[in-house]
Amino acid sequence: MTTITRYSGKIIALAAVACAVGSTGYAEVVYDNSQTSVGYYYNAATEFGDQVNLSGTSRIVTDLKINYYLSANASGNETAEVRLYSNDGGSGAPGTLLYDSGSFNLVYNATSQGYSTINIDELSVPVGSSVTWTILFSGIDPIETAGVLFYDPPTVGSSYDDYWVKSADGSWHLNNFPGSDGQVANFGAQITAVPEPGTIALGLVGGLVWLGVAARRRKA
Repeated sequence: MTTITRYSGKIIALAAVACAVGSTGYAEVVYDNSQTSVGYYYNAATEFGDQVNLSGTSRIVTDLKINYYLSANASGNETAEVRLYSNDGGSGAPGTLLYDSGSFNLVYNATSQGYSTINIDELSVPVGSSVTWTILFSGIDPIETAGVLFYDPPTVGSSYDDYWVKSADGSWHLNNFPGSDGQVANFGAQITAVPEPGTIALGLVGGLVWLGVAARRRKA
């Protein structure tokens, strides 16, 4: 009876731990292009973004960070909207909308002279091995500047050297950075994800099986 009680307690504890860490304990960075800044930023009056290939096997996005710049003369009405798309459109373009942050305010960061990070967390967005994140800036007056930063190379995952731009008719097309120095269009971003629930459940089942075997061995 003591042995059964002991291992029952361990089984309950294992289940509790699995539930508690299911959304955070298994988190891994599946894309990271935030380590090496190359000093540029890109500003557009339309929605644009970067198609990235994710590393690892976790595919439920929980956190998305985007590096951006906002000039010191910002008047306070500057906003941005971030979206995630599957690349299931024509010719691999962004297609199915997976996530929309809605509009949120941008804030000038005086400490870092305008350089800052958008941090969107507590997400639960299933994605494939390739995903496009986009951003749409609004309220940027002609005398102001706002845009995403260029980083390269990615240290986790990979990115193509071009970016998607949404036209007025709703279609998407690929652009390259127009700089004469051949700068690749890899925007600064980091994506964190957790495994799908089924993967966590398999790990829990494996733990339960191990405890069962251990219990039988102890009784023997």
